[in-house]
Amino acid sequence: MVHHPAGGRPTPPRIDPSELRPGRARYWIGGAAIALGGIAGLVGLVIGVVIAARPPDFAGRAGPGESTSFEVGPEQAGSSWPLYADAPGADPASCSVVDPEGVDVPLAPSAVSHSVQNGEQYWESVAAFTPPDAGAYTLGCSDEAATYAVTTGGGAAGTGPGVLGGLGAVLLLPVAGLAVGLFLIITARTGRSRHRRRLLAERGHPPY
Repeated sequence: MVHHPAGGRPTPPRIDPSELRPGRARYWIGGAAIALGGIAGLVGLVIGVVIAARPPDFAGRAGPGESTSFEVGPEQAGSSWPLYADAPGADPASCSVVDPEGVDVPLAPSAVSHSVQNGEQYWESVAAFTPPDAGAYTLGCSDEAATYAVTTGGGAAGTGPGVLGGLGAVLLLPVAGLAVGLFLIITARTGRSRHRRRLLAERGHPPY
């Protein structure tokens, strides 16, 4: 039986913090996870912005009144290929894309709006098309005010791998770091508190 001295509850025995488990290192690991998630998100944003500001790698360009040929690989057939112009307000209706059999491939509005201005260089996505089969295609444009170019399907700089990848890093990595960090910190605090109560009970002090 535990006897309470007159005047209140007994003074609990001192528990050295180094005795408690899990150790305090888990707090530091949790804090580091939160910080690293934020840093990784920032780095992802910078990389995304750099990629978005870089002109696409074009498979072919057609100047005013010109035509150009470009190759569509088997793995690229059936994907959307963006059509770019180097002048604001360019009219993609002046262009045509012809497949290896000489059949026109319809142009559609660009699914993703993307523009790049790097020094004096300007490019803007104005349309898109889907080559059905692999082979050599031809792009021809009659617009005298702009140069048009095509880039590999799904590879437009600043769309998937650029801006979206950067935004994904910005949003997901800090959230993941925060979730892991808070989990470690909360479980450490809860575990240490539970361990302290158990030690107090073992040393003859009733828990409150």
